[in-house]
Amino acid sequence: MGISLDVIRPADSLAARRLLIAPLARLMSDAYLEALSGWVQAGGVLVTVAHTALQDEWATYRSPMGGALAKVIGVRVARPLDWREPHGPGVQMNGSDEVLPSLPAVQPIQIACDDLEVIARFAPDTPYAGQPAAVRRRFGRGTALHAAVLSVPLLRHLLTDAAALAGVALAQTPMVTTTFVVNSIDLRAIA
Repeated sequence: MGISLDVIRPADSLAARRLLIAPLARLMSDAYLEALSGWVQAGGVLVTVAHTALQDEWATYRSPMGGALAKVIGVRVARPLDWREPHGPGVQMNGSDEVLPSLPAVQPIQIACDDLEVIARFAPDTPYAGQPAAVRRRFGRGTALHAAVLSVPLLRHLLTDAAALAGVALAQTPMVTTTFVVNSIDLRAIA
């Protein structure tokens, strides 16, 4: 999508950043979650995906899942990642009949606040029909966007929205699928 990126570690300052994308960042310390929460509240734009912050840095599951980050996003995670279907359930952006494909990895969410906007729902004829698939929430001066399912077209929508909110220009280049192996303790990525 034409966004230059930096790989950051939890010890790195977020102050100079306007947009942070944390795909599948499953392990995060409580201290880092608090730092992210403060950063969003101060004006940052955060994009997360199913599985984010489910465990602390020692791989201990949080209860409730997601901890402080769930409060920023405005959702409760209903249960761990669900792989029930052999194919992804598909999602629909609000106002569209088009069903966007997804992987069969779903982490159902429940709305936990009044100021949350559901921007996509799971498609009809799926076990999650009509449930939130992606949400957006203003939190302080910033915004958090979250996808409850892994879907490249849905992520494209979220990243375009997030870049506009953060004032980050996107080049008109196609989105390239890249595989990252993430060491979730220090978040170093290997392409």
